[in-house]
Amino acid sequence: MLLREYALEYVAQVLGGGAERGIAKEVIRFLEEKPNTKHITIQLVRQLTPGAERGELDRAIIKTLQVLAGEHLRLLDTRFELFDSENVPHDLTDDELSAAIELGINPLTGHEEVDIRSKILMYFAPEEGTNERLQGAVID
Repeated sequence: MLLREYALEYVAQVLGGGAERGIAKEVIRFLEEKPNTKHITIQLVRQLTPGAERGELDRAIIKTLQVLAGEHLRLLDTRFELFDSENVPHDLTDDELSAAIELGINPLTGHEEVDIRSKILMYFAPEEGTNERLQGAVID
């Protein structure tokens, strides 16, 4: 069985065969068609998934992305970014993320910011080797 089919079966097993399986199928198809992608947001998944454009499936999208990024499949990596005053995104390390969330410190300026949490966004990126794994991996 190819990894693609295994991942879809696993998502259906863990989350059910409803919208989550369809969302996973669209995300995996996107990864296969765009092997150089580095940035997958909830908004992008909304655009990829029929019927999800207005946010009605956001909960299902988040659950699906979490399973695809989970220890069992490891197709995606969960990452966080912070936008600076010029709206340029900056990836955050785990330490920077912790300082921002726990202490309210902006890692770009080193200054305390009351609303720093609202400026941090989550996104997903393919784990290293995901594209190769999707292209040819066979799972027994």
